[in-house]
Amino acid sequence: LPLDQVLPAMCAALPPREDWGEAGPAYRALCTLLTAGEAVTAGISAHVPALIRALGAAVVAPKLPKSSRTLILATVHGLLPVYGPHLRPLLASLPADQQAAFACAS
Repeated sequence: LPLDQVLPAMCAALPPREDWGEAGPAYRALCTLLTAGEAVTAGISAHVPALIRALGAAVVAPKLPKSSRTLILATVHGLLPVYGPHLRPLLASLPADQQAAFACAS
């Protein structure tokens, strides 16, 4: 599947409105894409702002399984040493509750 077409649709559909059973696999897939090798991450770079917004909405969603929240927070914090100059402004643009969730996990 072409990631440039799939990612925007996936990000727009998150967090789920009803079927939270699919949240874990969906967020695991996004985290895997973000931590894949440079060949993959270069292809998704245009979608990173939407990915961060989707992950930010997830970490404050009360129905998100704890394991998914932990994975999201660990993924984003793991990316900061390498991509901090690019990610920090995106994280700073999130709503205050989402920023606090990412800050508490650091």
